[in-house]
Amino acid sequence: MTRTITATIVAAVLALGAVIGIAAPASAAPARHAKPCVTKPEYRKLHRGDSIAKVRRVFRFAGRQTYAISGDQYSPAMQGRDYRTCAGHYGITGTASVDFTKRHGVWRITDKSVGWGF
Repeated sequence: MTRTITATIVAAVLALGAVIGIAAPASAAPARHAKPCVTKPEYRKLHRGDSIAKVRRVFRFAGRQTYAISGDQYSPAMQGRDYRTCAGHYGITGTASVDFTKRHGVWRITDKSVGWGF
């Protein structure tokens, strides 16, 4: 009788461990988007004066260059990049536009704007 109760308890503990072991990794993985996109919290982390390296680190992708102007002795080099925003409630994406100016060899944010999707 004691062996039967012990065997039942061991089997229940092993079964519970197997269920927890299978469920934990599935719920621990963060949700990933199919395509790289910018979220509102990520967009809010960036400010004028931040480097292009910080933008790539926060957004996790380089975006698409929309324009580039080479600088000369009178004006600095400039470029604009567009980043896809994550889809809203209706599945429509938007665009975050970031303008950079190169000063002393470093690209820095001079302006940013966003049109969120629906």
